[in-house]
Amino acid sequence: IHPGADERCNGVDDDCDGQVPANETSDADNDGSKTCADCADSDPARAPGKPERCNGIDDDCDGQVPANETSDADSDGAKTCADCDDTKPDRF
Repeated sequence: IHPGADERCNGVDDDCDGQVPANETSDADNDGSKTCADCADSDPARAPGKPERCNGIDDDCDGQVPANETSDADSDGAKTCADCDDTKPDRF
């Protein structure tokens, strides 16, 4: 913490300008994650630490969509995470 320091998402006035940035204190979707750390601050189901859902979206804000949410090993149209048997195209 010093004049000219970069602001971090920590709720502290890191650059000593007398202000904590609004995105470090706000939480638009009331999911418990501040705007600066939330990958989707308009969706309370998406925030750091939230569980991944089988929807092809990065729900836990780690920057990755799990492979099983985008893959379909048996090409039956059902994502691996939603397919009861992804080795048999007639079972989904």
